[in-house]
Amino acid sequence: MVQPNKYNLDIKSIAIIVLAIGLVLLYLFTPTSDNIDKFEDEITELKEANETLLISNDSISLVNKEIDREIKDIKYNIYKTKKRLTTANNKIKTLEDEKNKIMPFVGELGIDGLEDEFTKYLERRESKNKSNN
Repeated sequence: MVQPNKYNLDIKSIAIIVLAIGLVLLYLFTPTSDNIDKFEDEITELKEANETLLISNDSISLVNKEIDREIKDIKYNIYKTKKRLTTANNKIKTLEDEKNKIMPFVGELGIDGLEDEFTKYLERRESKNKSNN
């Protein structure tokens, strides 16, 4: 046997109770105008912070471009220096190889020829010293 409903609720009453609960919840969780003002102030602050960060980012980008240009110049200078160093090392190697060679005209000189060549050398040296002074 079905027991009679002691509260006697029909569909209209249930709908009214659900709507009332919904209104209470809506009132509790709806932000007030104070909260909206607070959010608007926070949004304004965030926009200002964003502008500052954008300006800083632009400054940093300019500095990065300048540093990149300087790095490129330094790399080019390193390349040129390496090339000059290679050329100098080749010259040094050539001079070291020729250091122990006897020039052909030296072997042909006798004691008299050596004296004449030494005299010419000294005269050339004196004339260079006089022209430099």
